[in-house]
Amino acid sequence: MKWLSSRLLPIIAAIAGFFIMLWGVLSLMEAKESTDWATTPGTVLSSSVYDSTNHDVDVKKSVYHASVIYEYYVDEKLYSGDRIAFGDYGSGDSSHAEDIVSRYLVGMDITVFYMPDSPDESVLEPGMTMQSYYVLGFGLVFFITGVLLLIYMPTLEEKQKQQQKDDVA
Repeated sequence: MKWLSSRLLPIIAAIAGFFIMLWGVLSLMEAKESTDWATTPGTVLSSSVYDSTNHDVDVKKSVYHASVIYEYYVDEKLYSGDRIAFGDYGSGDSSHAEDIVSRYLVGMDITVFYMPDSPDESVLEPGMTMQSYYVLGFGLVFFITGVLLLIYMPTLEEKQKQQQKDDVA
């Protein structure tokens, strides 16, 4: 059982962190590339603020999100999208989501950025934002924690065993 906690769990954390970091890097690259994507006119179909309440805890906490659904044409084919920006996030303060929704009113004409090779991939606000780095940072924390635990857990266990031997003697 000691092997499980001192080796396997840190390895799992490091591997998970690595893949989360990889996902974060790929998302950042896509966000950066989106500034060079083709553009086309679009129309906002719906724009609203919704909240997701966490019912799993004693204190219910609402997290507010902006939802903007839009449609656009590429080569006479109709597409729809809902990505506002890379790194979209919810907040406990509804003003962030309300600010986004106020910029995209139903029926409004908008400019949609879409990936030329995959027109179903689109965004309204291209480029990287601070929030674009969150996934990378989260993965980095997991990866570093796993590696540090992998390096130092055996040493700590050895010290603990030695301490127990000294206490018995």
